[in-house]
Amino acid sequence: MLRTIALTSLASLGLLSAAAAPAGAVEPAHYHVQYRLPFWQERVFDSHRAAHRFEDLKRAEGFDAYVIHHGDHFHVRFRLFDWQTYRTVHSHAFAHELEDMLRARGYQARVIHH
Repeated sequence: MLRTIALTSLASLGLLSAAAAPAGAVEPAHYHVQYRLPFWQERVFDSHRAAHRFEDLKRAEGFDAYVIHHGDHFHVRFRLFDWQTYRTVHSHAFAHELEDMLRARGYQARVIHH
């Protein structure tokens, strides 16, 4: 009986110490990949409807956007002045791959390390 109580006490202490260990463990790092397009860009459309759809799409993505009518075609000007988070990842190398991909597409990009 005494032996059972001693084993139960030791087992309880082991479980308590195991439960306390994750609290002191270091969380894995994460990286925020951010982008912006601070300078005005422009696309030209032949269709009024297509120009306004593109304007609506850009506004839904957080861009400033507006349509300018020029004779038989339409210009849509757009920009994204503030930094937006594209993705949060746990791999440092992958974060920088995403940053490179965004730069190749014409965006300013950065990786925020946490």
